[in-house]
Amino acid sequence: MYCSQAVSSRGSSPAMGDFKAREVVFDAACLARLRELDPHGRSQLLRRVFTTFGASLERLMAQLLEARSGGDWAGMRFVAHTLKSSSATVGALYMASLCADVEALARQQQIDGLAARIDEMQIESVAICRAVQRLLEPSA
Repeated sequence: MYCSQAVSSRGSSPAMGDFKAREVVFDAACLARLRELDPHGRSQLLRRVFTTFGASLERLMAQLLEARSGGDWAGMRFVAHTLKSSSATVGALYMASLCADVEALARQQQIDGLAARIDEMQIESVAICRAVQRLLEPSA
């Protein structure tokens, strides 16, 4: 599953094994709007949206780290912009905010604070994967 791979692919971040990810709470209004689109769950829309988002998150974070290591400002800006939109859509508003910061820093080619924000995005991506897994667990 995408989340287990996303969690294990974060080894390049400083002290990543030592962090305690914050609890992610998806924005209730965003979740409600998504649930309204498939009120009885027949189409499994929520599962499909969050599965797709998780896979995209993993792919985009890998691209962001590659762009950062190569000093690719345009690549960092593009990835942050793309992830900002999808994060906001599913209600991962803290991630969307981090992406907005990285996008702005990359646009200005501002190195101060960039690494810290990207590291925070890595931590948040792990927390999001955990929250997605909890959200998609079958009700007992």
